[in-house]
Amino acid sequence: MPETRIPSENHIASTFGVSRGTAHRALRELTSEGYLVGFQGIGRFVAKTKQYAPLLEVKPISQEISERGETHSAKVLLLTQEPATPELALTFGLNVASPVYRSTIVHRANGRPVQLAERYVNPQFAPDYLKQDAGFIFVITNDGWWGDTPGHRQHQSYSRIRAIETRRSVARSANTGISSLINQKGQVLQHTNYWEPDVLRGQLNVNDKLTFYTRHGDYIARIAYFFSLLMVLYTITRVLISRKK
Repeated sequence: MPETRIPSENHIASTFGVSRGTAHRALRELTSEGYLVGFQGIGRFVAKTKQYAPLLEVKPISQEISERGETHSAKVLLLTQEPATPELALTFGLNVASPVYRSTIVHRANGRPVQLAERYVNPQFAPDYLKQDAGFIFVITNDGWWGDTPGHRQHQSYSRIRAIETRRSVARSANTGISSLINQKGQVLQHTNYWEPDVLRGQLNVNDKLTFYTRHGDYIARIAYFFSLLMVLYTITRVLISRKK
């Protein structure tokens, strides 16, 4: 632990069965390397860990590949909307189960896969993020944190909703959860049982067309919010007018 006092040379020598000169040299080298600090008349102590913050420039992967004289290409493997886990909700400042966007993209250099990028995106800052080219939706999740509660079944139902919203087939791989194959209508074609090892094999359709919902988002919720606000204002106005009478 930092600032912990180190025993004397005599104590170290007797404890480890070495000479006092060996103990002295070991302490001197640790002090010179910055692991220990010594104070005359007091003794040696464990030094505080030094924090290093080297400057690091992170370039886009496409730029790095181009600078090497190679051709960059990328393919979207996963593009979906998921409910935020407690960890993601804390990171993004959202409520648990609020929608977040998730993507998995493989980057290639001259056709060779060189990087697999997985991202979670706050829809408030990138509302059009889902308007990328993806013919499938792949959901990879760990539902063990739900435990034996209805939560893992509700999480499975979200994938069906995503399929209907985007008209994309969904392949869902849930570690400790329910894995399934879902068609573009939200119908579950195959599924595993909860907490049971199993394998699914099937065929899904590819669709590259954007639905009205994908293009415009939660327009129904926005319209409902607008009319609710109008109703509240109308009610307040009627109350104030009735009081004046």
